Amino acid sequence: MGTKHGFVLQIAYNFCMPSRTQDQIAELPIPGGWKWETIALGEHSWRLLLPADPDAFLTEQPAHDEWPDPYWAQLWPAAKTMALLLLAQEWSVKTSVLELGCGSGLVGLAAAALGWRVTFSDYVPFAVELALANARGNGYENVAGEVTDWRQPVADQPFERILACECLYDPELHQPLHNTLRTRLQPGGFVWLCDPGRGEMAEQFVRRVREQAWQVSLFDEQLEPKENLVRGEFRLIQLE
Repeated sequence: MGTKHGFVLQIAYNFCMPSRTQDQIAELPIPGGWKWETIALGEHSWRLLLPADPDAFLTEQPAHDEWPDPYWAQLWPAAKTMALLLLAQEWSVKTSVLELGCGSGLVGLAAAALGWRVTFSDYVPFAVELALANARGNGYENVAGEVTDWRQPVADQPFERILACECLYDPELHQPLHNTLRTRLQPGGFVWLCDPGRGEMAEQFVRRVREQAWQVSLFDEQLEPKENLVRGEFRLIQLE
C-alpha cells in the first residue's frame, strides 16, 4: 500500500469494498492537481474528474506506489473515438466487458452507459479507483474494478468483450498484452483495440497476433473496413 502524499490507498486484486467518491478523490493532492471536465458524446454526457496536468506525472520522481506508470493520467485522444464507436453498438445488456488500461475510465463509461457489465482494470491502482468513482459519480452502479498486471494474467474471470485504447506504444508490452487477451477472453468473444496510427508499433502487434491464429479485422473511425494500418490514421483492431 502506498502512503505518499498523506493518504493510504487500500487495494486488493478486486475492489470488493466501496471506493471513494469523485469529491473525496478530488481532495487528494496529485502532481498538477485536478480538474472537472464535462465530455459529451452523441446523446451522452459525463462529468469526469481528471488530472489537470497529466505531463506532471512524467516529471514526478521517484515514481509513487499509487501511480507506478505515469501514462494512466492522460485522456488519450483515441478514447473519445472508441467511446463513440461503442455507443453505436447494440450488444446485449448482459454483455460482460473488460477495459484494459482504463485510466480515468472514459471508454468503460461508454460501455456502462449502454447497460453492459463493465470491469475497469489498470496496472495503476489509483486509476482503477478513479475510473470507478467517475462511473458511479455519473450514476452507473453495474461496474467493478481490478488491478491487472499483463505480465501475470489471471484466468478466473473471462469476458465476452475486451476493450483497450492506445495500448500498443511499447513493443515490450505486446507479448504480455497478447497473453492477457488469450487468458481473459471468453470463447466466441472478441477484442477491440483502438490505435491512433502509431505505425510500426501497431504493425508489430498485428503481425504477432496473426501468427498466433487470431482473426484480425481493421476499421476506421466510421467502422468502415480497411486493409492496412496507416501511420497517423485511427484504426479499430478487432481480434477474434
